[in-house]
Amino acid sequence: MVPIRSLVSLATLRDAIPAAAAATAVLAVTLYVAESYQIPYLPSQAIDATSSVLSPGGLSRLMSFVGELGKAFTFAGILALQFAIFVVAWLLAMRWRQPGDAGVTIRRALGCSAIIAAVFLVIAGFFALAADTATVQGWQWAEFAGLTAVGAVLFCALAELIRWALVWRRTPGTAPQPAAADRTRVLSRRRLLAGGAAWALVIAAGAPAWYLGKSVAATARTGVLRALDGIWSPEITPTPDFYVVSKNLDGFDPDVEIQSWRLRVDGLVSEERTLQLEDLQALPTTRDYNTLICISYRIGGRLISNASWTGAALRDVLALAGPLPEATHLRFTSADDYTESLPLAAAMDPDVRLVWLMNDEPLTRKHGYPLRAIVPGRYGMKNPKWITDLTLLDQDHAGYWVERGWSSTAFIQTMSRFDVPARMAEVQAGPAGLRGIAFGGDRGIQAIEVSLDGGETWRAARVHPALSDYSWVRWEYDYTASPGPYHFVVRAIDGDGVPQIMERRDPLPEGATGYHVRPIRVREST
Repeated sequence: MVPIRSLVSLATLRDAIPAAAAATAVLAVTLYVAESYQIPYLPSQAIDATSSVLSPGGLSRLMSFVGELGKAFTFAGILALQFAIFVVAWLLAMRWRQPGDAGVTIRRALGCSAIIAAVFLVIAGFFALAADTATVQGWQWAEFAGLTAVGAVLFCALAELIRWALVWRRTPGTAPQPAAADRTRVLSRRRLLAGGAAWALVIAAGAPAWYLGKSVAATARTGVLRALDGIWSPEITPTPDFYVVSKNLDGFDPDVEIQSWRLRVDGLVSEERTLQLEDLQALPTTRDYNTLICISYRIGGRLISNASWTGAALRDVLALAGPLPEATHLRFTSADDYTESLPLAAAMDPDVRLVWLMNDEPLTRKHGYPLRAIVPGRYGMKNPKWITDLTLLDQDHAGYWVERGWSSTAFIQTMSRFDVPARMAEVQAGPAGLRGIAFGGDRGIQAIEVSLDGGETWRAARVHPALSDYSWVRWEYDYTASPGPYHFVVRAIDGDGVPQIMERRDPLPEGATGYHVRPIRVREST
């Protein structure tokens, strides 16, 4: 049996040091280039593939386990896989080293580059096939292959240079005695193992920390503070605070150039049309308030916001092309290959719009610039961003999230939430207040009830008027707090008089249901 220590030789560990340093640098550079120029990246494909291959039940369990950190974990895992491929390929290439070979060897660097590029392309192809997606096709394959090849060559060249700079040379006549040499080798191996473990921890922790840092910097104000820190949501969510969800990794959303952007209306139409933004803006325009909520919203969560939207009725846009009588459904296609559909009858509702202004300003990149859909009464998945194509069909089309087990209709479940007090807060005895929001989709909210005793008894809260038929409401209830622990509960009754569903259900597949419960403790007044 081969001793473990012989498998982790000092020479191998020494060879791994330049590989680890070069891999860290090259991964950072290629990630920056991929994000800056919207080139397909392995973590994006991995997310698509994972969500495609898992069954709805498996996807639901995975989401319950990782929550909103799913993308960060996937990103970190794929980054670690790329790091490992770099290092292993380098160690394999080092086997070609000749005795006394201390300089830079072009042959070895090119061989190592070929190994890495081939492995990366095979993995990318697997992810693309598993996801059954067009994420990496055509010219995008050329971009991805080019970036992969350049990254592989850069890595191997950099690793060779670092190895050459750090190569150990023995000075004749200064070798220690055998016993001391053995001790030196063991200590050096331990130092290298400890250093390698530390480096691995930096990579493992730094990758998700970097990704989460970007996400937090962009979205930390989108409701986390309001949901957890006891701040009452305003009637209108400022655009920087509006929640953001897409199928893409943070930073890899489409960056659409308005000069080249066009909206194509095709399929079962009398005349295919290609429209510019100016053509849409020439149609009758409306401005109204609509609340958006993500279908993956969890009870008491943050993925809900309210804003004003300005745009044209979708039916007016479709009328420019003339839908044929046999058309029954409309498919949306976005710049990131996201697809979604609506029954044509629903799409012809005058309140379904294509919008280009959000809170009276042009849409931001994250919110769908230059054009997105607003579909009242449906979860965010039915409100696609970065729209490039409207296609009339004679049958339904299973969109991106529908293919992954989510609802095909995505009608919004009635929800209500505490904003004030904060979760696990301590409230001083005396006059106090409960504050929050509620939303019933296109049904509106008729009443809000709160319970101070865990649902045993209910009291009516004051409901503020909604800004529109499709906007959330803010509610409040004042009470006198007595010392002790409490479990506050809130429930809503929608505009049709139907109470909010009490049973707790996961978001997948039809959206979360259940009452929001907020435990607090009231302390003696001082």
